[in-house]
Amino acid sequence: MHLSVSKVVDVDTNTLERFLLSQEGVLDASAWISRGTVLASVTLMDFASYGEEELIDECRTALGPDQAPQMILFRRALRPAA
Repeated sequence: MHLSVSKVVDVDTNTLERFLLSQEGVLDASAWISRGTVLASVTLMDFASYGEEELIDECRTALGPDQAPQMILFRRALRPAA
């Protein structure tokens, strides 16, 4: 029998989502906890030039290291068809 111990994470995902949404060029954001890991997803406008580490660092600075995601998935917003 294998025993798996997960790190207990006390993260306010709503606060993380609000912070991500406050960043220029972020259209949508979601955050969740999976197996003790804080994850996030953002949809960016075309002009936004964030990289994953840059945005994670912004989260760490503003919210603290325990509230920052370990990984952020990025999507680009599609332009409407002309």
